[in-house]
Amino acid sequence: MLITTQPVRRSPSGSQTGSGQVIYINTCAGKEIMRASPEFLDPEQKAFDMIYDHRTYTCRPGTIKKQMALYAEHGWPTQRRHLGEPVVFAATETGNVNAYIHIWAYQNAADREARRQNLQQDPAWTAYLKMSAEAGNLISQVNCLLTPAPFFPG
Repeated sequence: MLITTQPVRRSPSGSQTGSGQVIYINTCAGKEIMRASPEFLDPEQKAFDMIYDHRTYTCRPGTIKKQMALYAEHGWPTQRRHLGEPVVFAATETGNVNAYIHIWAYQNAADREARRQNLQQDPAWTAYLKMSAEAGNLISQVNCLLTPAPFFPG
C-alpha cells in the first residue's frame, strides 16, 4: 500500500493557494488525512495529534489462514465501515510467522474512541468476535498507540 505525503498551502477557507498555512496531506488507500505544519500551530497545541493504532495478533500454529479467512468474510467489511481503510494490514513474513498486524490512523484519541465505540456497538462486529472466539485461533493480541516523530509530517 502506497502512502504519500505532500505539503500544500491552504487559505483559511481551505482552498489550495500559493500562500497561507502549510497543510500536509497524507493519502493512503484514497483517504486524505490533513495536518497543519508545526510552525502554524498554537504553541499550546501538540504538534501532531494524529495517532496510529498498531495491533499484532498471534494465532496458534497452523491456524493463521483459517483466522484470516474468517476475518476476511465476517470482520473486514464491518471494521472498514467504522474505522476506514487501515494504513497497513499484513501477515508476518519473517519472525513470528503465526502473526498478522494492522495499523489504523486516527486524527486524535477522541476520533479513535468514537470510531471504536461505534464498531463495538455494531451487531455484525459482535457476531464476528463471537465466531473468532469460538474458532479459538487467536492466542494473543498486543496493541500499541503510536504518535509520529516531531520531524515526520505524518
